[in-house]
Amino acid sequence: MTTGYFKFNFLISVFAIFALAYLGYQHYEDCKAGDRRVSYFIDNTEIILRRQLMDIPETAIPFYGDSLVHGLAVGRADPSFQNFGIGHDHTKNLYRRVQEDLKHRKLSNYAIAIGINDLSRGVAVDDIYQNIEATINSLKFAESVYLHTVLPVSASRTKAGELNEKVRDVNESLSKLSEKYENVVFVNTYRELAIDGFLPEHLHIGDGLHLNSEGSRKWIKILSSALPR
Repeated sequence: MTTGYFKFNFLISVFAIFALAYLGYQHYEDCKAGDRRVSYFIDNTEIILRRQLMDIPETAIPFYGDSLVHGLAVGRADPSFQNFGIGHDHTKNLYRRVQEDLKHRKLSNYAIAIGINDLSRGVAVDDIYQNIEATINSLKFAESVYLHTVLPVSASRTKAGELNEKVRDVNESLSKLSEKYENVVFVNTYRELAIDGFLPEHLHIGDGLHLNSEGSRKWIKILSSALPR
């Protein structure tokens, strides 16, 4: 009786181990598939934007960034802004695609807003800064580079406090670039949109990250006021 009981428990344990291993493998495969879909999306959007780059006016200002920029009506700040945001983009990839774009065409002014995806993926603050500085350094020929702060997430997001501490660290580092590079215009959207270090609940679409119409209008107003008159 006792032997049979132990055999039964042993078989249950073995089954549980295999089940967990299978679920782990399935999750790993799902993550890989998700990464492939994201890479496919970024690569194809990049190709489309590069085609547009060749046709925009000489006075155009490409606005590079992630999904926060992608969903922003940048032309409302000024008709010269062209939306070059790509959802899921991150600072290392942005540096790469800017280098590729510069092989095809150089313009007089640029805008950049990126970094939250890096932080969400655990990229170190120093690495984010270095990637953005490398991008800025490659644009030294430009008259102006409108460099935006990273916006915080709302308190409703998981580990929002921990993430927003890193957002502040990144922004503090980025603020120094306007001192180091004469052509960098520091656009402090964080100061104007954040309340007590968090994105207010009334300014996002419900996910604690992406701006709604009210939040977007505030950003556009800030960017518009940063332009020379």
